[in-house]
Amino acid sequence: MNKAKNEKVKTWPIISKREKTALISVLKSADLSKERTLLFERLGNEWKNYIGVDYAIPCSSGTAALFLVLAGIDIKPGDEVIIPAFTWWATAAAIIQHQAIPIFVDIEENSFCLDPKKVQKAITLRTKAIIAVHLHGYPADMRSLSEIALEHDLFLLEDAAQAQGSMYFGKKTGSLGDGAAFSLEMSKLLTSGSVGGIMVTNSKVIHDNAMAVCGFERGLGWGLRGDVFGQAFAVSQFKKFETRLIQRQKNCEYLSKKIEKIPGVKIQSLTKDIEHNYYNFVVELVAKDLNVPSSDLPSVRKKIVQKLNSSGLPAGLWEEKSLPRYSMFKDDNSYLHKFIIGKHNRRKIVYDASKYPVADKFSNNHFYINGVNPPNGFAIMRRYADTLANILLEIRGINRK
Repeated sequence: MNKAKNEKVKTWPIISKREKTALISVLKSADLSKERTLLFERLGNEWKNYIGVDYAIPCSSGTAALFLVLAGIDIKPGDEVIIPAFTWWATAAAIIQHQAIPIFVDIEENSFCLDPKKVQKAITLRTKAIIAVHLHGYPADMRSLSEIALEHDLFLLEDAAQAQGSMYFGKKTGSLGDGAAFSLEMSKLLTSGSVGGIMVTNSKVIHDNAMAVCGFERGLGWGLRGDVFGQAFAVSQFKKFETRLIQRQKNCEYLSKKIEKIPGVKIQSLTKDIEHNYYNFVVELVAKDLNVPSSDLPSVRKKIVQKLNSSGLPAGLWEEKSLPRYSMFKDDNSYLHKFIIGKHNRRKIVYDASKYPVADKFSNNHFYINGVNPPNGFAIMRRYADTLANILLEIRGINRK
């Protein structure tokens, strides 16, 4: 018991002799240019075969992968692209880099992904695509979104940056739309050890368009191919990817059973058709069960995260507000409004953050448990659950007084 209590939470990624050997072999290569080409092709081939698609382009980041898949569908200045109001900045940034316009739609309560029921109202004559973000690794409702995209002749793209290995109705995320973007950033389940990405598609046209801007050797290239060392690291990590994914899922399933019994918190529920990779383990706070007003949840959350971290159990936040609340969207004098919307669009676009109540609610009431990755196991998961239960018991007791 004491050993488990004192066991330190291990960080991610796991770096073994395999990764070190892979990097050293690149340094020992007689021809780095040839090695780069070989690793570019090998990583692309291994990932496309794993996902079950025809084409894959390794690149320099998840943002670059989003940029490439948008280039693949021939996005034009002034085109509108529907995205969820709560996501990482890169989803919007890749659109803006093409001088296209992000259009926000609120998220669902449980998945925290794009709400299909609210997408229809956001579609205009300028809409070119929908980007479904598989947030935290939880697959978006792709069946409903596919029906909408088909009805309106739109491209359906996947921001699968966090969703490596997640499944939706028996198919891997990244194979569910017209094209997808993955991240290989150091926190991801398959990582380059630093930054990196992979764009995938089943369309030769989308692939060829994307390749035309990926490297300098074709068309107007952006030099987005990524680096040889990161791709060597990712290839070496791939050999243990599935095993480590299963370990993470088992940890989170065990942790879920422990935490769902604790008053004051809520975790995501899964349907039988979804396999979650648990890139992030999300914990929501329930105000009424904690005897606090909803407005106090951010400060309560801060205390919980601080207490977990001080107990040696890493926890934290990611995005603390929805994207429409950033100045890029609120400020009429921002680059987006002055030089993209003002120049290329025929209608005034107002980003009213109050129109996305679920995104706002989620921004204020959630935090993440960070230590669910292997080699951590059930002993660490029990510590998280027991420590969180004690913290919440204390908070509920204080707020009853």
